[in-house]
Amino acid sequence: AIVIMIILSALTWRQCGYWKNSFTLFSHALHVNEHNYQAHINLASYLIKMDKINEAISYYNNAIHIKPGQADAYNNRGIAYAKIGKYQQAANNFNKATELQPNNADIFNNRANFYLNQGNSAWGCRDAKTACVLGNCVTFIWAREKGLCN
Repeated sequence: AIVIMIILSALTWRQCGYWKNSFTLFSHALHVNEHNYQAHINLASYLIKMDKINEAISYYNNAIHIKPGQADAYNNRGIAYAKIGKYQQAANNFNKATELQPNNADIFNNRANFYLNQGNSAWGCRDAKTACVLGNCVTFIWAREKGLCN
């Protein structure tokens, strides 16, 4: 029993090392199963926080290749494209995400923010209102306070 406990402790210690940070955890998950679309999305989101946008886009591409109907990957890739000034690609990704999940308030909020930041208050307010109807009024309230929406 003691030998088994020592072996299990060593294995547990090794596994705990993979939880050091998000990069280590999701890189290991992809090493174990490269077709884990959620690990691709999570690793990409971590890379966005580290300001490694192009690398993140590559992981979002992988996630979409694995599971084309995954709205989160399109939504997040839209955010990434907007960060590097690829506005048409950003808009295309937000549009695809809203097509895949037409009742997702967060996606509409992200697209509203995108349009408002582009100076397109008509479309931005439309999406902010839609997000508010779906239960998330943050962007709509902010836009109204700024005089962008009525």
